[in-house]
Amino acid sequence: YFENQVASAGLSLAQMIGVYPDWVISADDINMMYKGCGFDIAVSNVTDQFCALFTEETGSILEYYDDMKNYYLKGYGYPINYEIACLLLQDIINIQQQYVDGTNTD
Repeated sequence: YFENQVASAGLSLAQMIGVYPDWVISADDINMMYKGCGFDIAVSNVTDQFCALFTEETGSILEYYDDMKNYYLKGYGYPINYEIACLLLQDIINIQQQYVDGTNTD
């Protein structure tokens, strides 16, 4: 998806802003540009400057890619989930054990 859809969105953007063929916007470049757009929105609530480069279709492609990347990094069945859960469960067990032992009365 990244090399097909996202790279295609970069090519379309390069053609739209008139820098193609001198600069073919790579998939990595357009992904970082989209993150910059998100930063503009989050920090300044500005959508009519840098974000104006993206069509609704391009935004949907990049948002879907970001969602899928996060799912495969942090979704169900992936190491980060049980690693986080194990720490939390260990803390709960330790607190309960300390309470039973009388070393924690909170």
